[in-house]
Amino acid sequence: MNTMFVTFLVLTLVAMAFVAVPLWRGRRTQSNSANTLEQRRETNRAVFVQRQAELDLELEQGVVSPEDHTRLLTDLQRAFLRDMEELSTLQVKQSRKAALWVPVVSVVLIPVVSVVLYQQWGASRDLALPAMMQAVREAPDEEAQRAAIEAITNVLQERFERMPDDLQSAYLLGIYYLQVERNAEAASVFERMSQDMPDSPDLATVIGQWAQAEYLMAEAQINDKVQGLLDRALQLNPNESSALTILAFDALGKQDLVSAVGYFRRQLAAADANSQQAQVLRQRIAAIEAYIPEDQRDIQEPAASVAKITLVIDLDPQFKDQLDQFQSMFVYVRSTAMPMPILAQNLPVSEFPLTLELDDSMSMAGMTLNSAPELLAGARLSRQGVANRQVGDIQAESAPFKLSEQIEPLRLTIDQVIVE
Repeated sequence: MNTMFVTFLVLTLVAMAFVAVPLWRGRRTQSNSANTLEQRRETNRAVFVQRQAELDLELEQGVVSPEDHTRLLTDLQRAFLRDMEELSTLQVKQSRKAALWVPVVSVVLIPVVSVVLYQQWGASRDLALPAMMQAVREAPDEEAQRAAIEAITNVLQERFERMPDDLQSAYLLGIYYLQVERNAEAASVFERMSQDMPDSPDLATVIGQWAQAEYLMAEAQINDKVQGLLDRALQLNPNESSALTILAFDALGKQDLVSAVGYFRRQLAAADANSQQAQVLRQRIAAIEAYIPEDQRDIQEPAASVAKITLVIDLDPQFKDQLDQFQSMFVYVRSTAMPMPILAQNLPVSEFPLTLELDDSMSMAGMTLNSAPELLAGARLSRQGVANRQVGDIQAESAPFKLSEQIEPLRLTIDQVIVE
């Protein structure tokens, strides 16, 4: 049984206990109260009859006058009626309290109604997605896999209609549509996603998938619409994978092997060097290069070369007499979209200015300079010699730049004291 439903059942039982136990105790109290009221009623009657007899006897014995007897008897009757009315009022209140069985019925009905409504309008089917994805991976044959993917797309499409801002589920829906060759629906999903996304590498990825769907609908031809999408995706991210794949296979279709290898090399430069994608790309490039004449291989796109950047780092004169207070200098280049550096170096503190050349051989976790459409470069003098910035360190960071446009060395002047 699903963990959520077990939790739901336990919480329901606890809630019912909170209602049932007080009600059970209340029932016992009400029963005792009812007996007490009846006893008080009988006592009042007995007292009234006794007092009335005493008044009649006093009248006969001449203790009270007829006028006093009439007045005292009237007061006695009024007091008796008042007491009986109060007892009747208490009985009505207890009868209303007896209606507390209604919460019991509610406690029973609410879980039932909630489950029905949850099944109808809730996210119960969303919870089944992990198991459905597992079914896709474990499908014994292509037909079973397709059926499993179709089931997932139905759930994701419904979720997309309910929650259009859930871009992760929407992207997954588009990918699954492509897998089952529902290209028009995939294009519609990616187009709808792109309308509300800001310019970013993520938008480039979505547009790249949209271009792929349109390319497949155009029978693997780059028409004006596909070309426009490719241009936009590559403008946002010059190494957008889907866009480069389309261009590479289009070049292969035209027997332009050199261009095809160039596009695949650009993909390889942006991929994790240890990933399966990188391995496939290397095999693909080697297979194509085997058919390229030796004299044409030198004119392949320069993207195959290692990306690098030159930094000229200086220190503000006001800090030069404090150099002995710093243990090391950290130099890095990172994407504007994430704080983790793509390249980083830990250097001893030296004289300024100094010139450094950073390239992909210094890459962290297989990332490359070409993997980000926009970069930032920075340098920081550390008092503690640790990679994380600390109060009292001095740093400099460049404005965002594109690697392809950064021809001259990038100059940094360390002059910002970290205060928090």
